[in-house]
Amino acid sequence: MRASWAGSRAPVQEKVHRAVLVPRAPYYAVMSEERRVVTILFADVVGSTALGEELDPEDVRALLGRLFAIASDAVEQYGGRVEKFIGDAIMAVFGPAHRPR
Repeated sequence: MRASWAGSRAPVQEKVHRAVLVPRAPYYAVMSEERRVVTILFADVVGSTALGEELDPEDVRALLGRLFAIASDAVEQYGGRVEKFIGDAIMAVFGPAHRPR
């Protein structure tokens, strides 16, 4: 059994070797740099841990879903873009220099 397991690992090890160990161009050679003035918004729910302990998980998820929908609408209304949701938090970018997706 060990031999078959080792044999099945070989292709994975080769992919890891190529992805990690084979030299590639430095990140700065492929990324263009540009300075932009933006505003970043981080907002989270105060007391969400205690709330999560009191409510059923599905109720917390539904509550956060409604909150994220309202927050997303407000961000877009003021010309921003939601970058991500992190747990009970929202991260958004505002400013004339941010690139639309």
